[in-house]
Amino acid sequence: FLELKEKADLTADVDFSALRWAIEKRFEREDKVPKVHGPISQTKFLQSLGIEYRVQDLLQNTKMTPKQAEDLVIGYKRLVSNEKSIDINPSDDGETESKDSQISGMGEIYKAMAITSFPKDSSPPVGF
Repeated sequence: FLELKEKADLTADVDFSALRWAIEKRFEREDKVPKVHGPISQTKFLQSLGIEYRVQDLLQNTKMTPKQAEDLVIGYKRLVSNEKSIDINPSDDGETESKDSQISGMGEIYKAMAITSFPKDSSPPVGF
């Protein structure tokens, strides 16, 4: 499976409003109702978990090759960027070398949602 990286998609097109509605409807007549958190953007979720600090820490405190460091930064940008096209191999003149050197940012495309049990006055889960 890992040999297919960048060729496999493990995402789902979730209708978060329908999911929230179904959860709230299922428990509407009960005393204990699960709390729905989100949805929030992948960018906000990952940033609230400290992704930028983790990337900085890895770059500064881990022995890695320049290629590994470059791949880490590219992966980070892809996860949190909101841009439709991110240049990952710009040429010396600032132009992108080819279509293969562009990736799409996933920061606003993907969302995160959490469903927690009661009580209602409990803190939201980490990231929310």
